[in-house]
Amino acid sequence: MYQLITTLEQNYFINPLLPSTLSNRTENTTQSRQKESYKVVIINEEDLREVRRFSMTKTKLYLIVLASALALLAVFTCILVFTPLKQLVPGYGQLESNAAFIELTDHIEDLERQVESQATYTEGFKTMINSLEKDPDFKPTQSNQAVEEIPQMNLLHFKQFSSPLKGTVSHGFDKESEHYGTDIIAAKDSPILAVMDGTVIQSDWSLNDGNTIAVLHDDNLISMYKHNSILLKSIGEKVVSGEAIAIIGNSGEQSDGPHLHFELWHQGEALDPQDFIHF
Repeated sequence: MYQLITTLEQNYFINPLLPSTLSNRTENTTQSRQKESYKVVIINEEDLREVRRFSMTKTKLYLIVLASALALLAVFTCILVFTPLKQLVPGYGQLESNAAFIELTDHIEDLERQVESQATYTEGFKTMINSLEKDPDFKPTQSNQAVEEIPQMNLLHFKQFSSPLKGTVSHGFDKESEHYGTDIIAAKDSPILAVMDGTVIQSDWSLNDGNTIAVLHDDNLISMYKHNSILLKSIGEKVVSGEAIAIIGNSGEQSDGPHLHFELWHQGEALDPQDFIHF
């Protein structure tokens, strides 16, 4: 065991008969205190043998304390910056955590948009489902069928349709053979255009129809574009008449060559596109 011993030895002589001397001596004493020399002795408690001794002034002591405090502050700062303890600082987060949070937020927003688009998709195809709910044994006569079609035809003929594609019609509408659309042949990589303003309610791929996109227009009118090579729009996107929504292609098992299969549906019934559009 070691013991630390400090000693201070100073002698002062003050002349009481000289006030000025007392004043000067007091000032000198204040200044000299900064230069007081302390002896620090380290001794062994067992045999009282002196191990080491050194001296220092108050100024030197203050400098040592200040340097020690700065060193401790530097060490503490390094620990906070370069170790996991920085996570304990309020408001601080790892860059990876912030990026993951942003990615998660974007994913949630995408899911919300998909839910909204799916609602639009479902609403648009309700009209097509209505046709399946009809009595399969009901066969309207030619007269009352014509009467039912008059308001529908008059309404649609007032609408302005753009041609989805300029080309040659290779196969027309034939309800009896269940060919519910018109096939148009055109040059490779020709853009497919929306026939009217509307909202995309389908944009996906199927085994038979390949890359298919469908647009819901006013008055529950739906236009469908099949066998595309590329789809340019996603579900829920708004499109305007004449805007490119796909590229002509040959996708799907029911396609025997590059062409567009175009369909028009209204209130769950397939319409002959050539009655409204000149290709």
